[in-house]
Amino acid sequence: MRCGALEDCLNTIGIFENFLYQLMKRHDIDQTHSDVDSDSKIFAQLLFSKLIHLRRLLNHNEHNSEFRHVASIIDPSIISAVVRNVFETAATFNLIYRDKSEDEKKLIYNLWAIAGLNYRQRFATPDLDTENIAKLNNENASINDRIDKIKNGMVFRNLSARGQGKILDSIKKKDFRIRVEGDNIKVLSWQDLFKEMHLTGSYFENMYTLLSLNSHPSYVSLFQFRQMFVKGKDEFLDLTLIDLRFSFIFYSVFVADFIAMFPGAKEDFEALPLVHQIIMNFRNKLFRGDNYSINDSWKNLND
Repeated sequence: MRCGALEDCLNTIGIFENFLYQLMKRHDIDQTHSDVDSDSKIFAQLLFSKLIHLRRLLNHNEHNSEFRHVASIIDPSIISAVVRNVFETAATFNLIYRDKSEDEKKLIYNLWAIAGLNYRQRFATPDLDTENIAKLNNENASINDRIDKIKNGMVFRNLSARGQGKILDSIKKKDFRIRVEGDNIKVLSWQDLFKEMHLTGSYFENMYTLLSLNSHPSYVSLFQFRQMFVKGKDEFLDLTLIDLRFSFIFYSVFVADFIAMFPGAKEDFEALPLVHQIIMNFRNKLFRGDNYSINDSWKNLND
């Protein structure tokens, strides 16, 4: 549970990986009543794929050439980049789907879709072929349709003029990270989404900055890289384990949020070995509190 060794982390990855695969197989036939809810299932597939690739990155890599041999290493900066993406994926799912009314869910989903499609419009150039021009035209029509749906939706109409202006500004800025607060809107950053997920406390106050510093070619990541491969030390492994423990928090939260979205998945969860239930739930329970716990499997530790 502490994941203080790479082998423990690999075992934990396997536990999450197997359960997400079950979700993909068993719940592809669950009834959904809109594209909004249907797309929610793709998040499980996205996070499953990231786990597979994360596990492969943890295979120690080495390089041989005619003159040199580079020892077996793991690059924590690459792991950080994947873990940051895991957070952003789990946080986006939470922002759209967890504890939202249908109208709020549709609003944030449409903002999210518009943001992505608007970025794709940048690829419109005179040398595009007919097929791609048609795709961009269809996507532009979809953007306009979604903007109309937002403006005609109950949430938007019930907002103050200031709140409506913030929604329109988010569309202009290709952003979707907002929270509805009565008749107003609060614009959020990626760092704010930790609180939106109810991951509170000093542990998370600068976590996004930390993951970004390690992921980007920042000065910090450069001097860390210079120091982490000193012969006889395992600093690269220590940093890798820290990032992996971060990732397991986000996977734990996602599993809980997915089960809240699809309660039928709880049966699959509770059919797992007890130790697997506890491992997948305990970080979610630890950092969000008992109200977010998937079940009470942890009580069996007292038996």
